[in-house]
Amino acid sequence: MSYYDPRDDRTQQFGAHDAYQQGYEDAYRQQHQTGQVADVRYQEPPVLDVPKFVIGSLLVAVVAGLGAWLTTAALNWLYRLADTPDFAAAQRSLTLTIVAAAFLTLVGAGLLALLITSAPRPGLFFVLIATGVGLVITLGPLASGASSWQMWVSTGVINVVLCLIVPILLYKVGRATTDLRRVRF
Repeated sequence: MSYYDPRDDRTQQFGAHDAYQQGYEDAYRQQHQTGQVADVRYQEPPVLDVPKFVIGSLLVAVVAGLGAWLTTAALNWLYRLADTPDFAAAQRSLTLTIVAAAFLTLVGAGLLALLITSAPRPGLFFVLIATGVGLVITLGPLASGASSWQMWVSTGVINVVLCLIVPILLYKVGRATTDLRRVRF
């Protein structure tokens, strides 16, 4: 004689799936007895990890400011070697160059965040926009009537360095903080 009777719940055999189902039913029953009902809707994680993106963008702004300072200081040093001490490397002051580089970096980060949340290929659009802005910023001093070709070359070198550093670093920050399974970067 066997102690197993398929019609009797007390002697019914359980498998691994049955144990899982029993645990689920017990937890569900307990939630309803205590009055706590769990929200069973699935919430998708955000496309962009905002805190990491903001911190990364701020660090890129710091790097842009340091890059502007270093490039301007290096060009001024070269001009001192060329025996022209009264000649400044850029059309604008060093402080304005650093602040403008940091500000434009943060504007670029905002643009990239907007593109990540709304554009089908945010990386491609960002690179195209950054290239166009870089050309305008680099060729702008020539079109605005720079006082000398040395001034235009110096300002152009500073702008080219910044137009290479900032978009590349922002692109990397955006790529690292984006859910690449959901966004085609």
